Amino acid sequence: MSTQRNTKGLAVLLVAVAAVAFTATGAIAQQAPDEQTSDRAVYNQLVREARRAHGRYVAACRQVVDDARRGETDPKAKAEVLALRDEVDRKMNRLTLVALRYGWPIPTLDEAAIARAPATPAEMRGRAFAPVDLMIRGEMTSQAKAIAAQVHLPVVSVADAGSRDHG
Repeated sequence: MSTQRNTKGLAVLLVAVAAVAFTATGAIAQQAPDEQTSDRAVYNQLVREARRAHGRYVAACRQVVDDARRGETDPKAKAEVLALRDEVDRKMNRLTLVALRYGWPIPTLDEAAIARAPATPAEMRGRAFAPVDLMIRGEMTSQAKAIAAQVHLPVVSVADAGSRDHG
């Protein structure tokens, strides 16, 4: 009999939790149109801000890569890249929260514009500018590969090793 009582208690608890969850999601979905409209304006503003910040970030990354190619390394420029990345991340976090709340699409930023090499924790330890250094190396590697792909090497046929006379 106690097992039957526990089962009934569990069923009542599950129904109560489901009712609370349904009520909470219904409250979001049935929000006043004025409030949803103002939140949509905030969402659109966040999209614009995130895209502008990402554009500044991409430009700063390219500048740091160009400087590195010339042999110049400026810690202030690297710090600026890190600060811009933090700004992009903060804006995207806010944007994602608003988008998830209303079921709106989460915009994506063009991350392919910046080649980033993955970093292991051992590489990151003790190096303040390691993410920027890795990004520079990744970008320079991809540019070197693109240059190498454009080089046309002559095709030379090699005689079969078995057909040679080894007198």
